Amino acid sequence: MTKIDSNLLIDQEWTGTFFPPDRQDLSFAGRLKYSPTNGLRLEFARPMDMTDRSLKWNYLLGHTSTGEPLTLVGKFCAEGNGISMMYGMSYWTSTGYPFHYVIFGHHFDDKVTFDTFEFDIAGVQDFFAPDGMKSQIPYSKADIVTANCSVGVLKVIHSGKFEFVNNDLMVHFHSEDIEALNELQQAYIEVRTRHPEFRPYLKRTLDYLFRFVPQSDMTIQNAYSIIDSVTDLFAILFFEPTKLAGLSATARDEDGKPCQMMVFPSMVNDKATIERSQAKRNYSHLPLNNGDVNLGLLITKWLDQRDRYLAISSMLQSKVNVISDHEIRGGPEKSDSRISDSLAQLTAA
Repeated sequence: MTKIDSNLLIDQEWTGTFFPPDRQDLSFAGRLKYSPTNGLRLEFARPMDMTDRSLKWNYLLGHTSTGEPLTLVGKFCAEGNGISMMYGMSYWTSTGYPFHYVIFGHHFDDKVTFDTFEFDIAGVQDFFAPDGMKSQIPYSKADIVTANCSVGVLKVIHSGKFEFVNNDLMVHFHSEDIEALNELQQAYIEVRTRHPEFRPYLKRTLDYLFRFVPQSDMTIQNAYSIIDSVTDLFAILFFEPTKLAGLSATARDEDGKPCQMMVFPSMVNDKATIERSQAKRNYSHLPLNNGDVNLGLLITKWLDQRDRYLAISSMLQSKVNVISDHEIRGGPEKSDSRISDSLAQLTAA
């Protein structure tokens, strides 16, 4: 099965079959297109006699051509389709029927709730630590940051990539002192002998990930509103646009085991804003970094007061058409003053 790229800042598309809930007999082929600049849209053609014009659904189910189950949420009905006639057949067609979001990994209904959400924000890695220092930071399962908010608990956790340590340590270490290396190798063999279940990993990458645990299970759309607000906070901290780069939701199966599934919400941004959000940032040159603020307290205060800063965050994130990327970059004096004032209010203990 082809692995789906979780990156929300690139264009992607998946071919597959789609059908209304409990109506697999109405299955039709289509191409689901995701774009951070054009949202989530379905291209399809389905015979007219397969559906009644009055029928409406709040979501569709389906499978990609590689066998991945999916749930596509958004109102779907014949009224939003075009009509095409070819070779004596009539079709309902669309080259871009809009949906709210898609979940890969399982079939749900549109009211399903989840107990945990994890997400990544473009550029946020540079907020927590300089690139050159990450190799010196030990991976921890403990929360790095905890924000207890009225809507739930938002945490920053470590995420990393690892590989098994080779039994021959010479693969990983080098020294001119061969005798010391041999002693290290022998000590490692002795430790493995005394602890046969011990299987260490070699850390290859270390990243920071957000985990949101709502007070009670929450829908995708309600959680996205909160997650999007956290993204806006970092736009203010950076004085640059920041965009959601990855999102997953976790549910429990019949045995109570967590099942994590990728989510692609429909987002519409301009290309220049996306490019700026992905620009490499320098930890030391940021207006504020993790060493300057109590991030847990800041997030808590932000989520309680975020409505007060909608104008500023919308401007930085290019969420309003009346302010262009050129205007933001070309006239920063007034904006810089307003954002400085906002940061001072938010970071005040």
